[in-house]
Amino acid sequence: MTPTKTIHNLPTELIWMVAENLDPVSRMHLRESCTDMNNRIFPPTHKELVEFESTPYGYESGLFACANYIQLLPKEMFADNMTVHKRAKRRSGSIIRFCLECGTHPVQSRPRYTAGDHIIVQGKMFMICTRCGNFKEGKEKKGKGQSECLECWESSL
Repeated sequence: MTPTKTIHNLPTELIWMVAENLDPVSRMHLRESCTDMNNRIFPPTHKELVEFESTPYGYESGLFACANYIQLLPKEMFADNMTVHKRAKRRSGSIIRFCLECGTHPVQSRPRYTAGDHIIVQGKMFMICTRCGNFKEGKEKKGKGQSECLECWESSL
């Protein structure tokens, strides 16, 4: 009996040729299908993801590219100012856009958000608390943000 032939039996060069003809999201899905594919297929570049976010699928899905993670993420994963104006889709600043995770817990770079920063996410104010250091919901007082999260601010009353 002959052994079963699967995509895993193909030479890596043929796998690359297949992957090159896929859009970035399909390529990521193929990479994530198993360890073998993850090891054999190159991930999409950040430039490809930035281009892909401007496709009809990218607009319908509300996806944005993160410069650090090199991933497409939903809009809710970004501060409001990261998805509009100069960092909006098809704008020059979109190549340096970073998600909340990268801004608050960077892996290889310095933090982009620091203690006391106010970060608006879907119209709601969050911050890096100067007391506990965590990224949490902030407290506004007379139209001006505090430097402590809501939890720390309430505990100090």
